[in-house]
Amino acid sequence: MLQSKRTPPEDRIPEDELHCFSEAIVKLQRLPQFNVLLFSKVIEEIRECIASRLWHLTVIKANLLDDLKAVKDYFLLAKGEFFQTFLDEARAMLSLPPQSTAEYDINTGPLQQTILKLGLEDDVMLQKFKMTLRSFSFSYNNFSSLSGLICVGEVELSQKNSVFKITSHRLSHKSGALWHSLKQRIELGFQTTFGFKFRNGVFHGH
Repeated sequence: MLQSKRTPPEDRIPEDELHCFSEAIVKLQRLPQFNVLLFSKVIEEIRECIASRLWHLTVIKANLLDDLKAVKDYFLLAKGEFFQTFLDEARAMLSLPPQSTAEYDINTGPLQQTILKLGLEDDVMLQKFKMTLRSFSFSYNNFSSLSGLICVGEVELSQKNSVFKITSHRLSHKSGALWHSLKQRIELGFQTTFGFKFRNGVFHGH
């Protein structure tokens, strides 16, 4: 973290300090006999230097305590009145089927009304906060990610080209199938597109 390219140069460990760390370790290596006390002293000096810089970077410059407080308030529900008020404000909208603009509507309507009602306009963290709605759709391009899928029966995944092999033949114990783990809304219809290949011992086709 301290030496990352994203970290400002002034917050990284200077090269001269790194050189001093290296020299101290080399000197320990050259001792005719391992000295536990001296080794502990060198390691502790390195730890104090790095810990001090890391603390300043994460706690002071990155405002870690403010972020932790926001997690406590809004994700761990320390401000339970926030979500109670939001649910009251959004009750009518949430009772309707989701529209294409539902996420925008809920963030510009009930969320903003909740912030105003509770007097949280000056909360800096809420300026980064928004509600998101789970999309009732999914896509698995080349099955590079298997998140949300349940494999049933004779199903194999080829590590070489990230495709599923679903077997169903006279030697199969159970025909293969893939299921998505989350229910989808289909009362308004749905569309699906997939690619497949059939193969047996006699004929090969695409």
